Formats: sequence, C-alpha cells, structure tokens
Amino acid sequence: METRIYPYRPRWSVLLSSSLLFAGVGGIFGWQIVQGGGLLFWCLAGVSGLFVLLGVFVALMRILVPQRIVLQPGALVLPASRWSKEERMVRLDEIENIEYQHIAGQRILTLWYGQGKTSISASMLPTQRDFLEVAQHLGLDPHVLEDRP
Repeated sequence: METRIYPYRPRWSVLLSSSLLFAGVGGIFGWQIVQGGGLLFWCLAGVSGLFVLLGVFVALMRILVPQRIVLQPGALVLPASRWSKEERMVRLDEIENIEYQHIAGQRILTLWYGQGKTSISASMLPTQRDFLEVAQHLGLDPHVLEDRP
C-alpha cells in the first residue's frame, strides 16, 4: 500500500455559511435593538457576534495550523490535538478498539489505543470517500459504513 495524505480541517463552505448566518441573525437582532428592543435582543446579538468570532478563529486556525491524516503501511499519522500542528503515529496493531457513530448526519470514528483515544470526523476530510478509505485502512468494511444511516 502506498502512503496517502488527506487534509484534515473544517470545510470553507461550513465556516463561511455558518459565519454569514450568524452575522445576518446578529444584524437582525441589532436592528431590533435600534427599534427599541430590550435586553433579550442585546443578549442574542452578543451570542451571534461570539459565533461569528468563533468562525473567524476557526478559519484562522485552518490556515495557520494545517492538519492532516496520513495512511502508511501498518500505521496511521494523526493530529496530536485539534489545535496543534504536532502529529502522532499510531501503529494499527496498537489500536484496541474502534467505534463508529452516525450522529445527526455526522460520521465519526473513535479510536482507542495505548496513548489514549482520538476521533476522526468525516466532515473534516475532503470527501466522504476519503473517510471510507481511512476506515478501510483501519480494517473496517467500508460497505458496512455506507449502508448505515
């Protein structure tokens, strides 16, 4: 098997659409404040603003902290943490358990191994096919994952 490298980061479409949504909602709440709205609209506008700032922060992290998943013969290289440039290598024979979850449209693999556990989210990989290739590399049957809701 050849080495395969997959970028592991939030998609621009998700970041931009969610940030624009909260900016728009915050603008509506701001307009309500100008029209004489009370404390509720101040709170809602503030929360919307925080979500916009969170989107900007995640976008900056996407640019400044590139992460990847590398499939190698007998091993997997993963980000050490969500906010780190560091990577850790996990040998496939070190993996003690793998759990697949499908929650509200999100597909997640959770791996337990000697140094801890980590999760791989399909939404952070470029395509769903890449997620299935990672699952197959881990010894899971990708057809079983495709058929599950």
